[in-house]
Amino acid sequence: MTVDNLNSRMARVQAAIHLEKGDRVPVSLMMDYKFPCHYKGITQGEYFRDRSLGTQALIEVFDELGGWDIVQAAGNTTRVRDILEAPMKIKVPGKDIAEDDVIQWDEMEVVNEEDYDKIIEHGWKKFMYDFYPRFREWDPAVYHQRIEVRAVREIEAQKQGIERWHEKGYPVFGGGDVFTPLMLLSCCRW
Repeated sequence: MTVDNLNSRMARVQAAIHLEKGDRVPVSLMMDYKFPCHYKGITQGEYFRDRSLGTQALIEVFDELGGWDIVQAAGNTTRVRDILEAPMKIKVPGKDIAEDDVIQWDEMEVVNEEDYDKIIEHGWKKFMYDFYPRFREWDPAVYHQRIEVRAVREIEAQKQGIERWHEKGYPVFGGGDVFTPLMLLSCCRW
């Protein structure tokens, strides 16, 4: 693929965003690792233990299906994202659930009524810095360092994913995402 391909696909997507007429309607599939892994014979447990398998499966399926105009996400990064994304316990394929089951969020109340008072009194950031180490059973003294190291690793993986898709001539819709306090709170209440 060439830079021209990337530019023409991006122009098509930008035209759609701006409600302008483009050469055709752009196509983007909201596809993560589940279908590509299943299609390529990779279990969800294998994927959870080695995210590069999911990334490779997605690229292969993309090529086999003829591609589309814009890639939904840069790629699958590490299992850290599943752990950090929401303050919920997870059931891991091949460990807590069957080898080919999709990762399961074990929904339970993890933020109680007293925690809301702490949020109001001290603010969201202070609450999360106290809450996450307690919830994940991490040493509070090294919590910030652990998060920074993991965040840097996630950002680098996303950058590499974006670069990989750009080299193939495809724009990327999202290079990462962040849970808002509202989303996190909705995951914490049962």
